[in-house]
Amino acid sequence: MDQDQNAIYAFDTLYTNQQIQMLKLAMPLLPPVYRSFLAVYIKFLELRYTMSSAGKLNFSGSFHEKDNNYSLDVKSLDQYFQSIMPYINENDKANLQKIKNMLQTMEQFKQMRPILEMMSQNTGTEQSEDNYMDILKGFLSEDQLFMFDMFNSQVNNSTDI
Repeated sequence: MDQDQNAIYAFDTLYTNQQIQMLKLAMPLLPPVYRSFLAVYIKFLELRYTMSSAGKLNFSGSFHEKDNNYSLDVKSLDQYFQSIMPYINENDKANLQKIKNMLQTMEQFKQMRPILEMMSQNTGTEQSEDNYMDILKGFLSEDQLFMFDMFNSQVNNSTDI
């Protein structure tokens, strides 16, 4: 949990300045009636500071442009899921667990794929990508199948843009 707090703190320090930090420290000195106004004002300053900082960066690429060199590590994603657990409700935790199960199943399928390819070569039959997906779907529960189909349709829709 301490590491998660440090990560949050590190992010917050990137998008603030001394003036904003001083205002945050002054909040307890104000009467309660003015604190909500100051909180909104501080968030406005943080947004303005973040936007001015982001303007200095080079955003020459399109948001739809694909980064073919980027690959999300399942282990890193699992660490992220663990770090957000204290901040989400029970329903979101259950959905997150379904996603984790689906990702584990997909990872297992990746590991099984060479074996399946060898088996198809030995039998002399050509396996298409759809056949592999059908095999994978056979291992999923109804909830996992629903999540897989929903995720798959999102991925297919995003590649069409």
